[in-house]
Order: sequence, then C-alpha cells, then structure tokens
Amino acid sequence: MNKCVILIESQLFYLSYSTIQKIQEHGYRVILLCRDINIYIDAFPGLTGNGLLESDCIIRCETNDINELVDVIKKIQKEAEISAILSFSDYYVEIASKLCELFNLNNEEPQTVTNIKRKSTQYQILASKGIRIPRTEVLNLQQRERMPLETIQYPCIVKPDSDSSSHGVTLIKNPEQFKKYIDEQRMSKYNERMQLQSGILLIQEFIEGEEISVEVFTENGRRHILGLTSKRMHKDTFAEKVFSFPYSLESVLVERIKDYVYSVLDALNVTFGCSHIEIKLNNGNPTLIEVNPRLGGRYISKMIEDVYGFNCFLETFKLSILGTKYVFPQEQFVSCRKGAAYNVLYSDEPGTLISSYELGLHKLENTELLLVKKDHICAVSDNSDAFGYIYCSSISAAQAEREVQTCELGLGLKVQKNG
Repeated sequence: MNKCVILIESQLFYLSYSTIQKIQEHGYRVILLCRDINIYIDAFPGLTGNGLLESDCIIRCETNDINELVDVIKKIQKEAEISAILSFSDYYVEIASKLCELFNLNNEEPQTVTNIKRKSTQYQILASKGIRIPRTEVLNLQQRERMPLETIQYPCIVKPDSDSSSHGVTLIKNPEQFKKYIDEQRMSKYNERMQLQSGILLIQEFIEGEEISVEVFTENGRRHILGLTSKRMHKDTFAEKVFSFPYSLESVLVERIKDYVYSVLDALNVTFGCSHIEIKLNNGNPTLIEVNPRLGGRYISKMIEDVYGFNCFLETFKLSILGTKYVFPQEQFVSCRKGAAYNVLYSDEPGTLISSYELGLHKLENTELLLVKKDHICAVSDNSDAFGYIYCSSISAAQAEREVQTCELGLGLKVQKNG
C-alpha cells in the first residue's frame, strides 16, 4: 500500500509550497486537503509554478469541519497508508493535532495546541506558573456591560484571542480609540480562513523595548534554539517591517532568553515540533508577547535554511514520521558564517503601485524582489497589507539588513494615492 502524507491547508506564503516536492523526494505521496486552492494561487500572481499544484492529489473539502475531515481521511485510509498528518498554517495546527490523535500519528498533544492557540488560556497558564508576562485583562464582546473601560491604563495593546498574522493587534491610546476598536471587532465575525471568531479580546499593558522572535525545535523531550530573529515594526503599527537572522546578542543575555523561553515552553507542556516565540526585551529582561505552535512565517524558515541548512518544514515532516527515532542535526548549528534579512513593503496610503517591475519574483544584484500586489493597495495596518518583499542572504545578518533597506530606497517604489 502506498505511503502518503496528508497536508491540511498551507501557510499562505509561496516558500512553504515547495514542501510538497521535498516530501515526495522521500518517497511519500502528498494529499492536500483544502477549502479553495485558488487562495494560494491568487496570493502570488506572476509566480511561475505553484508547488501546491504538484501534490499527488488535491481534495477540496471543508477543512474547518473536523467531522468532514475525518470522513475524508477514512476514505483515504482504504487506499493508502497514512504516515503523517501535517499543517504548517497557524489556522489549522489545532485541527491537525486533533486528527493525529484520532488516527494515532505523531504530533503535539491537542490540548497543548488548544491552550497555546487561545491566548487568554496561554497567559493564564503562564501567570499561574509565575512566568513574567504583560498585565492582561480578558474582555468578552458579548458582555458589553462588563467592559472595564474605567480600569484600562493607556496606552495598551488590544488583540483578538485566537487570530493570526497580527490581525487586529492595535495600540490603543485613549478611550475614544478603544470604543471605536470594539465597534469594529463586533462587526468582524470570521477570520480570513472563514473560521468563527470567539468574540474574546485581550487588553494588555504596553511593554517598551526591542521585539525579537525565538525559533525553537522540540523533539523527544529535547529543545533546540534555531536562532534569534531581530524584528522591527512599521512606524506606529504592528505590521512587521524588517527582519534579520541570526540576531547576535551578548552571551549572558542569550542565556537569559534561552532560560526564559524554555520555562515558557515547559509551562505550556510543549513536546513536539517548531515553536515561534515573540518576546520584548525590556532593560535586558525578556517578556513574552506570545507563543505560536508553528513555524515562523514568511521568510523566517528560509533565513534559517540559508544560514544553517536546516529546513524547518522538512525536519517537522521527518519528526512526524520517525518519532522517537528522529535525530536532530546538531552539527549544522555549530558555527554561523552567514546572515539573512528581509524587508516587507507597505504603503502609508491606499493606492496603486507605480513601478516598472511586474508582479512576481525578480532577481536583482544582491537581493530578490517579490511583488504580490500593484492595484488596490491598502494603507498599512497589519501584515496582510504588504505589497511586496525584498530578501537577501549575505556574509552577516547586519550586512543583509543593510542590503534590503538600501534596495528599497534604490527601487524607488511609489504608491499613487487613490483619487
């Protein structure tokens, strides 16, 4: 009977699509389950080829309905040996873990994934364990009379309990802005994958300091830090702008971050695969923003692979297949001789991009440019408003960061304001 891997949806970024071929090269058929394959094609117009289309079989089904997924997988079982069920999408890691438990396959414990995905639960667990986190209040939009307007300290961060990609994460500076935000959230019933929102918001103290992310791979009770990523935001938004990897800090601070991150993952009972942890450094002390039970998004996995030769997608697949027989390639992380960075392109005004470059991927002198949008560009508010990306791998993270910023200035990309 043929061995196969079932992939539940995908990250909405073209680099993750190539995972299909890598799994196939290891002798497994790939069956992709998705609601609509066109969302992955339409997201990157101009790209030649789409790795998801190389799946051995694409089955359209309601991936937000676990009962329908169970029925589909049972039918697949009659014709193939299912070796793994995976999802690299933040929106589907929870349902994938539940399916793995039902079909006795390797994955993170479903309750652990659920606890992490529900940020309010995540913070409650960490607070109960004495882990340093931002002061947090939980607000249920269905209970308007209980809104703690008089107790809110401004500025504060407000965000949905279980959304992704910085959707809805907003810095609130006054009561008027808070009330407007609440009204907008009441109108937002579903996320971009048509999953019903919980109606729960988190109100958190605003932590000053530098933001970084920590990528961790956990296997068989052992944790491995893949590296630290420097991250800078776009002006006054939480749209992520410039990233570089690996971020070099003093060894004492690195150990402090490592101890803190490991204590967070221990408290949440994380035992399997990649974790993307976002923290703020305030006076040399790490404070959690949030934990995500998945790979870092967009180019983070590519930066790790370009620097260390470690493919996060492929290694997660291997861990799922091998379980306790998996061996982490520690030797690949002994030394670092390269660095990488990427720069996300946004506009402060809605409009149309004026550029001689067409949509798609362009190889430039020291960098690569990916344009995903030229028309109907939105004013930046979160990560989904990006119209392009500039990526560079160089002799160091600092040099790569300089390259992507210089490239943006040199390209002279301009958005012509609507009207």
